[in-house]
Amino acid sequence: MIPVKELELEMRLSAIEYLLSHIYAGIHVASGATMEKVQLGHSETLDNLRRKPLTGFDPATSDLVSGELENAVARLLDMQREMMAEMLAKRGIG
Repeated sequence: MIPVKELELEMRLSAIEYLLSHIYAGIHVASGATMEKVQLGHSETLDNLRRKPLTGFDPATSDLVSGELENAVARLLDMQREMMAEMLAKRGIG
């Protein structure tokens, strides 16, 4: 069983991720950005992240940490696009 404190911290982090994704999706919709434009920006973000070396780790740990960070960012970007699609659908767009 997961310790209560760890669960509470995980839920706080999930709430922050949800709210940030919702805010960014709202900004995209309010600015008139298309899904294609947002997808391009997200692809550029991930490409930049892949090229940025992480310092302070041995090579094996750096690879592991880089992969975990990339997966976490990709998940948040996916969440943004899903929320944006829902917002656009509610407006009858997209």
